[in-house]
Amino acid sequence: MDFAPSRLQIALLFSGHDLTENRAGRITYGQRQRILWSTAYYPIGAVLALGLMALFEWKLLEAGIYAYYAQPMAFFFGIVVALALLGAWRPHVMDALFGPVDKIEGDLVRRSTMGIFRRIHYVRIGPRAFDLPKWAADEFSQEPWCCYYLPRTGRLLSAEKISQP
Repeated sequence: MDFAPSRLQIALLFSGHDLTENRAGRITYGQRQRILWSTAYYPIGAVLALGLMALFEWKLLEAGIYAYYAQPMAFFFGIVVALALLGAWRPHVMDALFGPVDKIEGDLVRRSTMGIFRRIHYVRIGPRAFDLPKWAADEFSQEPWCCYYLPRTGRLLSAEKISQP
């Protein structure tokens, strides 16, 4: 198997060591850290939701207002938003801490579709599709590839061409 092009390495942020570990079905410490840092907005958002809920409650009580519906609803809304954000973060944490690395091999197909705000580029191998920036998706040629990814979130970790005999 040939090593992936350098622009693809830049887009996916993987090195030769990462590729070797991904081949063995393991995630590296650096990949784990990148996943946790790139999804840190989930727990930060949960803390902000709880903080805003507490601030709202405090300001109402400071003003001497007790609203029978507003305060319990603000409390409920803050808790629900925080739990939803933490629930969305859970698969990323599980992948980063315990997730095995899966691989998929096959002919690659590049596609794009129009999203709400921008064009979304992705590559597809069999049933699995991976979203990528356009310049990274252009690095994939229409030939067999081996892609290593995390099964819960479908996050692409590394890729390499399959050399033909």
